[in-house]
Amino acid sequence: MHWGYTSIGASTYKGFDVSYTDLIGTFGINFNLFNNDVVRYYSGFRLGLIWRETTPFPAVGGALGFDIKLSKFYSKIQFYLGMRLWTDYREDQKNHFYGDSSGYKRGLITNNALLQENGAIVLSMSW
Repeated sequence: MHWGYTSIGASTYKGFDVSYTDLIGTFGINFNLFNNDVVRYYSGFRLGLIWRETTPFPAVGGALGFDIKLSKFYSKIQFYLGMRLWTDYREDQKNHFYGDSSGYKRGLITNNALLQENGAIVLSMSW
């Protein structure tokens, strides 16, 4: 979409003491600076569920990032390389699974133990 974006993702993490699965949807706006369609900036919201064992927990957060268009030729399929940063408020981080909060690793932006900060280098495509 030219003005906005949506995405959905599912992950399973088995290597923890209590494994979990998540299903997260993201939606937000795209924008370009200086009428340059090679670099896309975006910002949006994340909503989803995280299952610890069989118990669902809500997750809500925000994301921002940028993509650089790799394919300069005209094609219906475009490839992008970018970077994304996001933070999620995760109810599963409460004491139910981890005991007291003394073992939480604090983030760069916040000291709230229920917020999880993340970053990724992203290869994506649009059609």
